[in-house]
Amino acid sequence: TAAAPAFDPASMLTSHPASQPYDGVALAEPQPALAPEMAVSTYRAESVDPDRPETWAATPRNAACPCGSGKKYKYCHGKVS
Repeated sequence: TAAAPAFDPASMLTSHPASQPYDGVALAEPQPALAPEMAVSTYRAESVDPDRPETWAATPRNAACPCGSGKKYKYCHGKVS
């Protein structure tokens, strides 16, 4: 024979009291996270002349090309032959 349950199954059908009604206090609207403005490149010194490739000696390969094309240096003027 089965043992009797330790609780009354009918009590599971009763509803719980409703949560407290909204008290009218307005919560602050969440503000969208602002992404920090990112510089295209931070290596660029004043001595770099976009028209003179001989001034680009210290250009990192993953930085923007100093020629102003918008491409990475390694895909533009820094291509390895």
